[in-house]
Amino acid sequence: VEEVRVYIKDYTRLGRHLVFYQLRDRLTKIGIKRSNLFFYHEPSFNRVNTDDDSIIMIKLGAYYMQIERNRREMNKLFENKMKDGLPSIPAPFGYRYKDKKWVIDKTDAEIVIKVFELSVSNDFRKVCNALHISPSKYYRIIKNKCYYGYITYKKKNNYSGKIEIVSYKGVHEPLIS
Repeated sequence: VEEVRVYIKDYTRLGRHLVFYQLRDRLTKIGIKRSNLFFYHEPSFNRVNTDDDSIIMIKLGAYYMQIERNRREMNKLFENKMKDGLPSIPAPFGYRYKDKKWVIDKTDAEIVIKVFELSVSNDFRKVCNALHISPSKYYRIIKNKCYYGYITYKKKNNYSGKIEIVSYKGVHEPLIS
């Protein structure tokens, strides 16, 4: 294939969606060079479009470059937080945010500690009934590594769409040692 032409109804929305990257990556995987990909657009129905194809391609390229720049900046922000041990996700049950860090919320932390203490010798149903918590909350507490001092979250790879689990040592005080 020497050339691939892709027709787009509204190019302004294309850059906001993962579909553009998936389409581009699929076409390059089957052997089409990126330089041979041409994206055309159909004028929008709700506004008059006076741009010619060359201006549209420049705008599409600018949107793409801005999205890539934003993605790199966000990744750098997450990497810096990981290096400093700071959380990049909401505080879990038993913690709250203060000065960009997780600090222990004493009332909720007592419940978390009791869940771990009672789980050693009791069935999860007994623990849930004794502490008046739902089974889903019980399992979220038991499986969460943050109570041991680690920050873990799921990260979606924007290019492949695969989900990776990221885990690193946090600066917060662990509830369970």
